[in-house]
Amino acid sequence: MENVTNGKQCRLATTEEFRQIAEQVTGRSLDWFFTVYLRQAGLPQLTVGRKDTSITLKWTVPNNIPFPMPVEVQVGPNKFTVDMSTGTGTLSAPNGVTPIIDPDARIFMATPKTVSVGESEDLVPEDFDVSVYPNPFNPSTTLRIELPRRALIEGEIVSITGERVAGIESAWRDAGIHTLSVDLSNQSSGAYFAIVRSEGRTITRKLLLVR
Repeated sequence: MENVTNGKQCRLATTEEFRQIAEQVTGRSLDWFFTVYLRQAGLPQLTVGRKDTSITLKWTVPNNIPFPMPVEVQVGPNKFTVDMSTGTGTLSAPNGVTPIIDPDARIFMATPKTVSVGESEDLVPEDFDVSVYPNPFNPSTTLRIELPRRALIEGEIVSITGERVAGIESAWRDAGIHTLSVDLSNQSSGAYFAIVRSEGRTITRKLLLVR
C-alpha cells in the first residue's frame, strides 16, 4: 500500500469506531467518556464539601450525564484514588489538612467548587430523578437514581407491549445517588421502559436494547 498514490490506502474512521477500539483495548465501557467530552460542550465540575474529617466529592455534568470518572486525591504525602462510579465519593482527612484534588491535573474539568459545611447539603440531590446509561445498550445498562432523602424504591422493566420482563428490587435507600444494573440478555432487540416509583411519584425512562 506504500506504493499506492490514489488515496485508496486511506480510510476515514468514525468516532464510534475509535470508541469501540478503545473499549476493546481497555476492556471497559467508555461511552460516558466520549459523551461528556465529545458530544456536548460543557465541562464536568467537581464539588467538594467538608464536614469535620469527612470529605464528599460530587460530579456535576450538563444534562445530568453520568460521569463515573475516579478522582485522585492527595492527603498529606499520600495519594489515593476515590471511586466515583455513582457520581459521588467520600474520603477522610484529618482536621487542619486540606486534601489536594487531582494533584497532577490529569482530569479535564471546570475549576472544582468548594462548599462550606453549611452548604454541604448541596451535595444531596434536590429531587427524585432517574437516568439511564448507557442507552442504547447491549445487553445491560445502569439506572442512576437520585434521592433527596431516605425513601423506598420499587419498580419494573416492561416491554413496549406492557409485558413485565424484569423487576427492580423493592428496598429503602438513603439520600444520595444509587445505581441499579439492568440485564436484558434474555430479551430481543427493541424498546423497553424502566418504571421507577418513589416518594409518591413514578418516573418512566425509555430503554433501547440493540444487538
